[in-house]
Amino acid sequence: MNYRDFTSDFDFNQDYFEIIHLVGEKRYLEILNGIGKKLNAKGYVTPAEDLLFFLELGLFNIEINRVRSSSKKARILPLWHEASDLVIGLGQTLRKLSPGARERLKGQFIGGLRKGGLRPLHHELRTANRLCRLGADVRFNDLETGTGVDFITIQSQQEWEVAAKSISIFTGQRISPLDADKCFDYIRRKTRGLSDRSRTPIIDIVVPKTLSMCGADLLEIARSCTEVCQSGIKKILDNGVSISLSETLTDDKLENFKKDYINSTFRERMYIYIPPDRPNLIVRLKSLSPPKFFQRLTATISDSAKTQFTGARPGVIVVNIEHISSDFFQSLTPSAGSQVLASLANAVFHSHKRAHIRQLIFTGGASQKQLGIRQYSTNNMCVFNSPMESNWPNALFPGGHVRSSSQFSDR
Repeated sequence: MNYRDFTSDFDFNQDYFEIIHLVGEKRYLEILNGIGKKLNAKGYVTPAEDLLFFLELGLFNIEINRVRSSSKKARILPLWHEASDLVIGLGQTLRKLSPGARERLKGQFIGGLRKGGLRPLHHELRTANRLCRLGADVRFNDLETGTGVDFITIQSQQEWEVAAKSISIFTGQRISPLDADKCFDYIRRKTRGLSDRSRTPIIDIVVPKTLSMCGADLLEIARSCTEVCQSGIKKILDNGVSISLSETLTDDKLENFKKDYINSTFRERMYIYIPPDRPNLIVRLKSLSPPKFFQRLTATISDSAKTQFTGARPGVIVVNIEHISSDFFQSLTPSAGSQVLASLANAVFHSHKRAHIRQLIFTGGASQKQLGIRQYSTNNMCVFNSPMESNWPNALFPGGHVRSSSQFSDR
């Protein structure tokens, strides 16, 4: 199958209604309205919810915009470029699938929409689009057969097996984003009385391992934040949670802090709460227990190489790191002088049992780009080629880094 080079307003509206016809208009609107009601039940949407449900919120806003327009037609919304890109990919893919494959895709889409889990599907569609851009013929193997890799693709008469995997940057964290939000909500309600226009205190909350979600424990943390703000004295609770005053910020430093706090969240593995408008305090929450993101990422790749691929064709694994900023993704790549992703690639290519994996590709950090008058949604990509000798072609995607290793293992 092939994807369009350019999507007009007419094309987008056709793609959108392809989805509605698949799900059923009444059911689709009920699910979207349910998402909106759930996220707005407390009167506002938290930064973590905005991040985790960004695609679902995008679809919700596309529908609101369609209903309010005089033409009742769906339009591409630049602010929600990822959701618009998902609509474009879904609409085109649905027209090419068999009835059985459409039903499988319908189940994936509805399940992901309800649970805030559409990113793996979006990544799969992005990968299919990238393969088509290479001039390859693409077959949705998993949807058509229900097993194996996501795609069988043919380029220059060579068949390749391609798997698209997705993993959240928060995987392996001792504290989940939504648990952190719940803690911050307790703090927000219990620190409303704090008000000092001359300074903004930063409170550090450090938990030994996981954050207790017991209401009494969260209430004790919230009350202790007020005490520490007022006294400046560090407090250690019975469960080992420490609460301390780190520093205070003036208005000029506060603005710089706001600009950098998202990347700080990724780099330092902490959650940061900044109240909207003029904050009366800032809270940083982290666990002393180290995250296991890279161990989980390696396990995901290894499991895919072992269980999804036949070994009869050269293979490519494309891994999308979800909920990551473009800047932070770039900071992990060899072009930024980092060996983080390169070390992961070396670990994957180091085993003869994964000799069939010829390329490992990492993607992440979605953004909207402009080419002339055209705008499109994309993300960053970092390609690694296997150093292991093979009779197969070494690369499906161009521009890969070649990882060298003098020794391979059988693990």
